[in-house]
Amino acid sequence: MNWTKIMITICLTTMLNTGYCQKGVTTFGLQYKPILPNRFIGFYEKEFNEDIFESTVKQKLGHSAGMLIRIGLSDRISLETGINFTQRNYRLNYAVPDSGYAATDQVRVISYEVPVSGLVYIRLGDQFYMNTSLGAALTLFPS
Repeated sequence: MNWTKIMITICLTTMLNTGYCQKGVTTFGLQYKPILPNRFIGFYEKEFNEDIFESTVKQKLGHSAGMLIRIGLSDRISLETGINFTQRNYRLNYAVPDSGYAATDQVRVISYEVPVSGLVYIRLGDQFYMNTSLGAALTLFPS
């Protein structure tokens, strides 16, 4: 059995078993999300030109990883919290044309996020649920 089939089986089994809220059940999960630079959501490239200083900031590939804990409070309501590490990468191009100075640099911005969300499960079928959530997050920038 190859790794692809094993991962698909694990994902489907996990989704089928934990697809609905259970009172008094606590679950733990790990997550990884790549941060892809794109032109549609957020900014991809930004120019800053002031008198004698020219600069361009361009987003590069970043990532976010963390863990979540979900606590079932009732048959339809859960509380979710955890901690996430996010690293966003940027390329800086800057120049002072009058002096002939130009440089390129790499910058990374690191943040930690502690989200707290309330989840409400909506039954769509015998064993098919969807959820919606509302919450807040504390974001810390250590650098």
